[in-house]
Amino acid sequence: MESPRASPRAGTLDTAYRNNCGADSVPKPCRCFCCAVLVFLSVCQTLLMDRLDPVTLAVAFSHRPSRPAQRQDSMTNMTTRTVTTTTTTVTTTTTTYKFGVLYVLRSHSKNYGTKVVATLDTWAKDVNNSGTDSLLMVGDKASENPPILPAKGCGNDHWQQLTCKTGVALQLAHEQLGLGNFSWIFVIDDDVYLHVANVHRVLSNFDPSKIIAVGIVGCGGHLLPGGGLCGGGGYALSRPAMEKIMAQGEPAFQKDLMEPSHLAKERNGQAWDDISFSKLLRRHHIPMLQMKGLYGWRLEGAQRNKSSLNSAYIKAIHQTEPLPLTFHYVNPEQKREIHQEFQQMRSSFRPTPRRLTEKGQLEALASEYDSQLACFIANERWRRALSSDRLEAGSLPVSGTCAEASG
Repeated sequence: MESPRASPRAGTLDTAYRNNCGADSVPKPCRCFCCAVLVFLSVCQTLLMDRLDPVTLAVAFSHRPSRPAQRQDSMTNMTTRTVTTTTTTVTTTTTTYKFGVLYVLRSHSKNYGTKVVATLDTWAKDVNNSGTDSLLMVGDKASENPPILPAKGCGNDHWQQLTCKTGVALQLAHEQLGLGNFSWIFVIDDDVYLHVANVHRVLSNFDPSKIIAVGIVGCGGHLLPGGGLCGGGGYALSRPAMEKIMAQGEPAFQKDLMEPSHLAKERNGQAWDDISFSKLLRRHHIPMLQMKGLYGWRLEGAQRNKSSLNSAYIKAIHQTEPLPLTFHYVNPEQKREIHQEFQQMRSSFRPTPRRLTEKGQLEALASEYDSQLACFIANERWRRALSSDRLEAGSLPVSGTCAEASG
């Protein structure tokens, strides 16, 4: 009795031979040849599958019914992903900076519909589009549109009551510090245009972990030895500086600021807001550092046709040494034109690299700004001392020097 023969396992070469070469009656040489051919074809197919990418395989084996549909689906998915990526890139408008700035704007209710609206139509949009900054507006009266918080307990004059408004605004700013990762608090008026990106560039040159204030320094030297901050161009406090002046609590800060003996008062009784705050910084041993690019004065230049901006503003806007940060004493129409000029500049957010600009030209531009700044501080000393009957013969420069330097 013959022993039963084991059936070949499915998937073996012997099975493939039997399926392709026939029964056992086929001569042995034929069986060997068929096996060799099958082995060769199997190896070739393996190498081919390993070498070709999926899309090439789809083309190579497109004679198979299922392949064209699969490849079409793949291409559809690829197209969808590409379109989605492109759409995301186009619609992204947020500019994220390395640190946050909380801008504190002081205003008056008579300016809500004009100067404040012009601010919201221009540089405030750049604040809103940033991923880091915020704008806090404080006035004599509350408003929902535009959104303005009231400076409770303060009046409306430009002297002692403005000092009161500054104190309340800084208290409100201190309350909002926990709502964002703010490294700086930037105080500004409603008649100022501010370039957000340039402010970030220049502030990055200062260490926000230090207890410092930055701005135009040198005003009110007759009331504060060495002078204090000239508030019109704006000034900034580091977060640690803000925490230091508020260390005893917000009511204690306001009392310290508004103490009659602490106010920077003239003989006629008027108090300068910026110098009063500078005196508070001095009492807290907070250094005030010079920050270039703040135009706290009106610029004088040749008038341009159909434009509210003269040639000096256009030149300053396009300047890279120093970068323009703020322009004071600008009306709503000028704000919009300044903003439009910045928008039209190809390099408004990418200033010309210094290595591509002649060294002598940079030095000339910096020297021109320094001359204007020195004249502004000198004229501020003249103006403030003149208003207080403190003027002494020969102690201050003659009027008009700034106009000559900026011309």
